[in-house]
Amino acid sequence: MKKLESGREAKATAQRKIEKRIAEAEKLESALAKDEKERLARLERQAADAAQASWLGSGILDDIRGEATRQGGKAVAYATAQIGKPYQWGAEGPKTYDCSGLTSQAWISAGRGIPRTSQEQWKRLKHVAVEDMRPGDLVIYFDDASHVGMYVGDGTIVHAPRPGRTVTLAGAGSMPILGVVRPDA
Repeated sequence: MKKLESGREAKATAQRKIEKRIAEAEKLESALAKDEKERLARLERQAADAAQASWLGSGILDDIRGEATRQGGKAVAYATAQIGKPYQWGAEGPKTYDCSGLTSQAWISAGRGIPRTSQEQWKRLKHVAVEDMRPGDLVIYFDDASHVGMYVGDGTIVHAPRPGRTVTLAGAGSMPILGVVRPDA
């Protein structure tokens, strides 16, 4: 029981720390002048576009030919229907989402429950090679598995990027890919 309570306290402390950092980042971004925000958004787009162009330039799409399963197609339809909804850390919809809230709810809508966080999705779902991914698969990003998007086909993901942004489509190679997992394997 003591171990369980200790775990809860550690989780609550970590959550408070994350929420504090998010609030600090949102405060910093809101203090930016309109032209500075536009410049920041432009720089983010340029970096993402360059990363995606490099990824596509590797010829990866020549190898990716997988088609969505019935469940995968339902998950993609749900996730893409959320485009334009705001990001909110820890949110699972229906009005706001974080990255893993979007992917987990999409798969629940398709009839398959999956782990809630990107780290648990990476740990517990079947890993597949990038060239074997198909629509509905989850692309996990960064070495710490801190972000996830759902592959929708043609080198594209749907994801909830970060505070101040909305659910959107992006290039699958626009961020450093850790790997791909398949919820319906």
